[in-house]
Amino acid sequence: MKYCYKCGKQVFDECEICPNCGCRQPNVVNVSSTQSSDVLPSRVICAILAIFLGWVGAHKFYLGRTGQGILYLCLALFTCGVIPAIIGFCEGLTYLSMNNEAFRVKYNVK
Repeated sequence: MKYCYKCGKQVFDECEICPNCGCRQPNVVNVSSTQSSDVLPSRVICAILAIFLGWVGAHKFYLGRTGQGILYLCLALFTCGVIPAIIGFCEGLTYLSMNNEAFRVKYNVK
């Protein structure tokens, strides 16, 4: 089994098109066999950042999504951090609920 690179759902290795989202799957080598996990951003660290510092977008900066991190900072200024804190907490729980491979695929962690 492998994961769809667009929606993150499990698909069979021989599938060329994801049955869930209809996106064509590239023929790629398994990410975990070509890269060591200590170089990749950690799912658990990202979740902790999202839960405790999500109101400033720390988890977005950690994932390399600077634009989204700046958006969180702007929202924090205009809403006293309430809305980004709620969103960050929910994203942190989402990160904790998925496995490492699904995290890498869904968030394009290279």
